[in-house]
Amino acid sequence: MHFQPNAYSRPRIGLVVAKKVEKSSVRRNYMRRALRELFRLQQHEIVAADFIVRVQKKFTPQHFVQIKQEFTKLVSQINQRIERMPDNKSQVNTSAKVVG
Repeated sequence: MHFQPNAYSRPRIGLVVAKKVEKSSVRRNYMRRALRELFRLQQHEIVAADFIVRVQKKFTPQHFVQIKQEFTKLVSQINQRIERMPDNKSQVNTSAKVVG
């Protein structure tokens, strides 16, 4: 997940699910829908920033709980990083990654 603070008063998200990760468009679209829903449910807790989520491993509906936990963990880490950033360096590109 890459992020950068923005000047808007709300968070925004972009999703990338490559064909390398999953050949089937139906499954790629499921991954996008699941991540978009997680973002929608937590957007009131997320600071104003632009997020780009690049899926690197495929997941199915059976993995939804695990994906939700990882997404929540990433969001809290990113919120902490953005709050610690000085105002003059708020335009620096940064990223967070889940290993596992």
